[in-house]
Amino acid sequence: MHGSDGVLNARFEDSILQYRCLLPHDCEALRAAHQALFPIDYEDAFYQAAVRAEQGIISIAAVYRNEYKEEQLAGFLTARVCCLRECNTTDRVLLGLNSSLVDGYNALYILTVGVLEPLRHCGVGSKLLAAILEQARERNCLSVFLHVIDYNAAAIAFYQRNCFQEIALLHDFYYIGSGRQLNPEQTRYNAYLYALPLEVPQTCPFKLWAPLHTLLFPLRRLLTRLYLWFLWTIWNPRRLRHTETLEKDDIELGLEPLARSQARLQS
Repeated sequence: MHGSDGVLNARFEDSILQYRCLLPHDCEALRAAHQALFPIDYEDAFYQAAVRAEQGIISIAAVYRNEYKEEQLAGFLTARVCCLRECNTTDRVLLGLNSSLVDGYNALYILTVGVLEPLRHCGVGSKLLAAILEQARERNCLSVFLHVIDYNAAAIAFYQRNCFQEIALLHDFYYIGSGRQLNPEQTRYNAYLYALPLEVPQTCPFKLWAPLHTLLFPLRRLLTRLYLWFLWTIWNPRRLRHTETLEKDDIELGLEPLARSQARLQS
């Protein structure tokens, strides 16, 4: 949103928008918002779990009351708290959290983030993200991570503004058959893996390494490239190759996702 509309919406957001967790009566509004914003069709079980805080899902909703005093959903963020030992092996390796020392600790996987008109571009998404990051810290999460489709330049820019780092490009990660995707005739799409490391909990065995971990995070792509080269060429190349992981050729590191996304949209 630009110009006077953006100023008006910012004032609107500051004055009447409230933040809370999703509730059962939000289910249909949440479903409609997902269908309007995303090309992926989510199962009913996802919406039910999101509004009831089941299956490890936590959420933040931005709501306001319309002229009839009815509560309206303006934005949402859903995420799942998962124990690292239960996370996908490939994700753990790429995040640098595959050590057995942290098996008992958590990570937060962001599932969906969306803001509806007329409140887009008013900072609502960043506030939703800040709220969920606070919950992640309360739950002793070592990292927050997510996947984003490679042509979504706006989402990529959003996560970069909020200090997330691009870790890898995963080829053919998404299968989308809804017809709402960028190219209705294409069903396979790449995804970028993004992550944000959090402050290491006091009880974590990595606590003494936390300052070094933070300092080296901008170099994660290079370190991950070397680590994966070691795994795939020297130490048990078959270790990562099973039904729940991606093959070596399906992963690219050290890319510039925003530039690639914009080039793809222009082609």
